[in-house]
Amino acid sequence: MINVSVLVPVYGVEKYIERCARSLFEQTMQDGIEFIFTNDCTKDRSIEILKSVLDEYPHRKTQVKIVNHEKNQGLAVSRVTGLNAASGEYIAHCDSDDWVEPDMYGLMYRTAKEKDADIVVCDFFNEYQSHSKAVSQEFSLSKEDTVLSMIFHNGKQYGYMWNRLVRRDFYLMDKDWKCPDSISWGEDIVVTIPQFARAGITAGLERPLYHYNCANTGSMTARLSERYIFSAVNAYAHIKSLLPADNISWQLALDNRIAWYADTMIHSTGNYSPDLWREKFAGSTSRINRPLRQRISTYFIQHKLDKINYVYVKMVEMLVDIKHSLHLNKS
Repeated sequence: MINVSVLVPVYGVEKYIERCARSLFEQTMQDGIEFIFTNDCTKDRSIEILKSVLDEYPHRKTQVKIVNHEKNQGLAVSRVTGLNAASGEYIAHCDSDDWVEPDMYGLMYRTAKEKDADIVVCDFFNEYQSHSKAVSQEFSLSKEDTVLSMIFHNGKQYGYMWNRLVRRDFYLMDKDWKCPDSISWGEDIVVTIPQFARAGITAGLERPLYHYNCANTGSMTARLSERYIFSAVNAYAHIKSLLPADNISWQLALDNRIAWYADTMIHSTGNYSPDLWREKFAGSTSRINRPLRQRISTYFIQHKLDKINYVYVKMVEMLVDIKHSLHLNKS
């Protein structure tokens, strides 16, 4: 019997896949676990390296499946492919540029069985080039506040897929869990927020067990390109359609996030596009009580004062940079 299926999408990770694979194959959970790697048509040596590492762990070979896509389909589809090949009682996701503690899945599965939980979540490490930072979460929050925290990404609870164990039946009975093709940013929260909102019993492990590779992520400026803004707006709008319409606090929180991402087009010089904002998102700000900075930009743009707003935004960004530099010098 398979207790835990660990799903690992693989694409362009030849620098990281050995570390990831070793951390999986060295799990203290010896039996009842399987590892499903989805080869999303990676163009590098990732799969070759994976197979070479697996040769060093012959007792794991019967627990490993490598599923090959015929064409590149992206992270969200790779996760679906992995789930379709899984047979475990519980599902875990692991990104192939990250790694895990040796007892992660054993501890999480034991907790799931002890609590009869649909979902078990653990703390994690953010891994930077020069240091690690343990990230703790608040597991005593009510479901209402947990979902709000996941929506706002405020540091109390996060909506990542990789630091949780989810009952497989919970996936199978929920036809809406799959991420739409239009979303290339926010794939995790599109699944985890509705899941948590619908879950029965949930549990938390106050110990960091997952190592998230921050060094392999882009800067916020790079991520907030036009493509990512539209994806984020689509992600939150999709979540909004899945959560109860009569839960006003959740619905307003999602409106807030949609407005925040839309407004980056008029209060950030990195992706400044007033014409596109007016065309696509002109109503997003007026419905929400926004911070003063956003409201000033909104006023300028609504009155076609695009150049004045750009100068204003540039000045605000310079002040933020100066304040950040002073903070670093003090510390």
